[in-house]
Amino acid sequence: MDDGCAGTEGDTMNVNAWSRAVDTEMQRVGGVLLRATNHKVYRLPDGRRVIVACSPGDWRAILNLRRDIRRGAPRTNPVSR
Repeated sequence: MDDGCAGTEGDTMNVNAWSRAVDTEMQRVGGVLLRATNHKVYRLPDGRRVIVACSPGDWRAILNLRRDIRRGAPRTNPVSR
């Protein structure tokens, strides 16, 4: 399956397993894949976008993805003058 991500062998988690885990997690929360190049970009049902690397950084990568989805996009406070 070619998901648009460049080949990245030698990562902690098998890249294909990572890709399947991300796809499964996004389906679970209702995410829709918008594009996939070096990163996969998903849109969640609430309108937020989630950007995921094509390869895992370490063994906690899927846990970090779940945390990011649960917490939502970081809020930026406007500068008050």
